[in-house]
Amino acid sequence: MNKRNVLQAIRASGQVFKAEIARSTGLSIPTVMKITDELIARGLVKETGKGESSGGKPPQLLEFVQDRHYVVGVDIGTTNILCILMDMSANIVYKHSVPTMVDDSPDVIIDRIAASIDTVIAQSEVEQECLLGIGLGMPGLLDKETGTVLFSPDFHWERIELLSALKARYAMPMVVHNVTHSMAMAQKWFGYGRDDVNSFICVNLGHGIGSALFLDGELFSGGSGSAGELGHMTMEKDGPICVCGNPGCLEALASGDAIARRARAEISVLEDAIIRKKADEGRLEAKDVFEAAGRQNDAAQRIIGDAAEYIGLALAKVINLLDPEMIVLEGGLSRAGSSFITAIHDNAQRYQMKYAGRNTRIVVSELAEQSAAIGSATFLIKRLFDVGGDQTLL
Repeated sequence: MNKRNVLQAIRASGQVFKAEIARSTGLSIPTVMKITDELIARGLVKETGKGESSGGKPPQLLEFVQDRHYVVGVDIGTTNILCILMDMSANIVYKHSVPTMVDDSPDVIIDRIAASIDTVIAQSEVEQECLLGIGLGMPGLLDKETGTVLFSPDFHWERIELLSALKARYAMPMVVHNVTHSMAMAQKWFGYGRDDVNSFICVNLGHGIGSALFLDGELFSGGSGSAGELGHMTMEKDGPICVCGNPGCLEALASGDAIARRARAEISVLEDAIIRKKADEGRLEAKDVFEAAGRQNDAAQRIIGDAAEYIGLALAKVINLLDPEMIVLEGGLSRAGSSFITAIHDNAQRYQMKYAGRNTRIVVSELAEQSAAIGSATFLIKRLFDVGGDQTLL
């Protein structure tokens, strides 16, 4: 724990003196000196200069070595598999994206994931001994201990042993987490969550809808690891059937897939040539509906407005229940335009209890489409910190 705290203090400070580490961690100077010497020997910390002397030996400045290790992060999305290789400060060295082709068999998709991992490792030219491991982000309910995908509605997977299939191919540590949990971890280390924000919710608005909760500085998974399934909160008991099998889920009403599906169902009233052409070709997506709304198409604006209202209503329920400091919006829909985000925010305020959540901020992630891949990799960096920088304990 002491080693972790010292390592975190150095990383958070940029450059720092040992005396400042002692003050911030509550450790003695001799303890800090012993730990920092070990971290320097491991290559995780380096001396970068000296401060002014007050009569004795000049104090030594220390700095976190961000490129001591590199990590592979994989975002297994319903549209694309995005694979990155990054250093320990989330600087991306190389990235590679391929279509997921979600209707293929699990074995074929797993082969595609492995090929993407192989590509980024080879193209990055990072030495094998510098690779910390591989982190995966997967939609659905997972058994984190075994790496089994218990149920992924978007992929139509049930009890697929994802991690064991990939571990057989790579002689390095591997972890798998729910993709929205990965996004939240990216926010905690490299996004809005790092600035003394202890309780926040990350909401993934994409093909589907999910969320992840950081409560009191820790990722909250719940009793069975399924916490955060915001997309499967029932909003209309007689609503459309969701991919999970239940009626009226938020995901069935307001996700990117739901927006496109409703546009296809209402094609006759949309009266938009571009929408009709893409629907006829089987290529209609949510972004096409947003573009039609931008062309002042009344039916498209109504579809987008309804989605924003459902999302805002769901966020109001979360605010009333948990009163988070912040809600971070992620995913493709979060980048659909300021008017959509404003509508979500206005509806959240409309439906939340008076004075509840008055300090809650709703923001859009700055990590863009790399967020889940960054977060998946970050779980391994966090694990390295948790074991005091000893790579052999991963």
